[in-house]
Amino acid sequence: MSAPEKSLTPDGFTKGKLAKFLLNPLSGQQFQFARSKIQPHLGAPVSIEVLDQPVEERSASARDRYNAWFSQIDGEKLTKAKKEILRARARMTRAMFDMFELAEAFRAESGIPAHHIDTWLHEECGLDHDQISVAQSHKIMSEDAQTTVRLRLVPFETLKALTRAGDKTQREALLRIKDGQVIDAAAIRQISTKLANRAATDWKENFKLRKRMVDRAVRQQGKLPIKELEDVVGRLHERLREYVNICNQRTSSERHEGLEPDGPDVLWIMQDARNACDLFTTLFPGPYGTEEDIATLLIDDFESGVKSACFYALDDLADGDFYMEDGILKLGCEISPSTVTTFLSRNKAHGNQLARFSVRPVKTLQTIELCAGAGGEAIGLCASGFEPMLLVDNGLRASQTLKANRPDWNVSRLNLKTCNIEEEFAKYNGKVDLVSGGVPCQPFSEAGLREGELDKRNLFNEAIEIVGAVRPRAFFFENVTGLNDDDHIKMRLGNYSQLKDLGYSVSTFVIDAQDWGLPQRRARVITYGFAKSSDFAAFDVPTPIDGLSRATLETVADVLFPYLSGSPWRKPDGEEFSDEAQKQYDRWANAWLGEHKSKHTPTVVNWPIQTTAILEQWEAQGISFNDLRPSPPRPGEITETDIEKLLVPITISLLKRLQGIPDDWELAPDAGLKAQARLVGNAFPPVLARMIGHRIHAVLSGEEIGLHEAMKDQVRKPVAKAAPNRTVKFPNDPRRQKAEESRQRLRERNRAIAEEYYASFELSDKDRYYPDDGDDDDHPDNSSVEQLERIGASMRRAAERKRAEAVVKIDASGSGNIRARNA
Repeated sequence: MSAPEKSLTPDGFTKGKLAKFLLNPLSGQQFQFARSKIQPHLGAPVSIEVLDQPVEERSASARDRYNAWFSQIDGEKLTKAKKEILRARARMTRAMFDMFELAEAFRAESGIPAHHIDTWLHEECGLDHDQISVAQSHKIMSEDAQTTVRLRLVPFETLKALTRAGDKTQREALLRIKDGQVIDAAAIRQISTKLANRAATDWKENFKLRKRMVDRAVRQQGKLPIKELEDVVGRLHERLREYVNICNQRTSSERHEGLEPDGPDVLWIMQDARNACDLFTTLFPGPYGTEEDIATLLIDDFESGVKSACFYALDDLADGDFYMEDGILKLGCEISPSTVTTFLSRNKAHGNQLARFSVRPVKTLQTIELCAGAGGEAIGLCASGFEPMLLVDNGLRASQTLKANRPDWNVSRLNLKTCNIEEEFAKYNGKVDLVSGGVPCQPFSEAGLREGELDKRNLFNEAIEIVGAVRPRAFFFENVTGLNDDDHIKMRLGNYSQLKDLGYSVSTFVIDAQDWGLPQRRARVITYGFAKSSDFAAFDVPTPIDGLSRATLETVADVLFPYLSGSPWRKPDGEEFSDEAQKQYDRWANAWLGEHKSKHTPTVVNWPIQTTAILEQWEAQGISFNDLRPSPPRPGEITETDIEKLLVPITISLLKRLQGIPDDWELAPDAGLKAQARLVGNAFPPVLARMIGHRIHAVLSGEEIGLHEAMKDQVRKPVAKAAPNRTVKFPNDPRRQKAEESRQRLRERNRAIAEEYYASFELSDKDRYYPDDGDDDDHPDNSSVEQLERIGASMRRAAERKRAEAVVKIDASGSGNIRARNA
């Protein structure tokens, strides 16, 4: 059969590409309905056969094929077609909800029993069972949810999936729909699956392992020994928790002197731990790995690693080898005691406290960042597990800023408009996981001239060409929401088409800084894509987190009013001012906080603001944006006029806080105040880069990271990695390298312990045995079985004497005054 002829619109645009672009958000009946609306712009009906036909001959370059049709596209016709389709969607949605409301109104008024009215609606009105079900269940949704599905023109299939989804799935889907994402029934099912998988956290996986181990032990020894172990470990868990509380309630002087609380707490812990350890070894006999091998076993043989971890943790507790550090109880074997006691205890109340048996550092992925600017995006991506292989920015001040903070970074001042992209970037092909960047936003910004694709600063085509040269596994580019305006519809079509022609699955979403802990409204459009369709499907768009408090201007009060009396940030030995000047300053600061502390600022933009409307928005929030100063006002500089106006000036410190840039992030040393303000104003907030980075990293590495947990850690200035003092055995596997470092630490610790024992027993050098440090030449006789047994017996006798003394002390103490410190 001969290939069908290409069919072009009057604009020279293939029917297939226009159909895909315009009808992409639609599904099911909406697609069929809307299809008829774009026929005037397509000529003959679209046939499936022509959808994937190239515009030019296969031998032509991708750029030539793209230019052949894109140069002839009329943006006005695209906009007109889009508006007609949206109006048709709106009519369909209104008709659907009108039908549901009529049906339910009749149900309420008729008095007919429910099962009979359902039959009537089905037989007489032609409603299928799904429609009848959704007509009833959509009313159960919250008022806000119903408003969202109406405004976003949600089709029936999506609404049906929403009404049948669980609360968490429904909330997540509605958040995405509200943000403008296109969500269909398949996407809702995918959200449900991902939430279920995410809920299967490490502690739940640990309990599955525990059940297998317990079931095996019950078959061999019965239920009574298991119950006895659970009771003893449960009691031990409570003793440890009480001990930690007592230690953390010590006074600062007691902490400074290293004093532990009085009483027999430690001795009771040791006795319970010894009983638990004896029971554990009976129920779950060895062999156990060595202390040094636990971290590696947890990677290679999880059950063996867990058994070994439990044994050594209980043994350390029984020997009193535990201590407090920074308010946390720690063991010599580097295993969390609460992890072990929760795992072995049957008390379900401990379940949510269970930590991971092993730390799982994320693998470092490589990135190229375009238009890196002041480094906001680089800061956030470094915090989410990426390391820049190359940062590109043509600006002198931007390059100086990046180098001032990280001299080890590869920073290049390339002009992407004039450089040979293939020559500059092809060498990174296959070596980079992510290409990202903030392509210049001035072409689309409300504060600019909004020339879009015609603006000489528009670098989208160059960014796409770099993606083609580098072939990363993923990419994302951020820009202002003005990019989504109808004025730029043709350019968006061109961007998506070029990226799809390169083989990437592409989509967009909007993310707002105020949803992620920053005190400014800063919405950004993120265009992202993945080389693999499976990765694209696995990507979760970041949505606002439950319980995350939105920061307000109150959170930056320390940089606004550093001299405020009685404030926690005012240094006791700080600069002194006259009483009158201080009172005037405090009156001004407190009045401003009382008026504006609960507000958010508008979007931080390039300085100075040229638009009067935007300037007035800032002044409404109490900030005179164009009043740029090197430092905030001091007592003695505040007048009655200042108190009346209640306006604070802009400083670089304030701009950095509003953007979420770390305080210690240096700006170009030689840059003037205005240049620094422009650098910060153009930066991408690190917290947004971090959230996007976490989601992309989870897809590419397979290491899921909870955003809620990530948000607990402040975004810090990325520091250069110090040269390791040990050989890095696994440079490309952070988990194994972490295990190896733990192994080396424990070997050094055990060697020091052995030295202490040998000194007390006065053993000669030839009788000494040291933990294997990988160098057998130093101790050629260490393999002697007799020698190891002799030394081990000596150590066991010493430990038995220690435990016997502890039991005597417990018996003699009563409610006792024994010092709860262990040698």
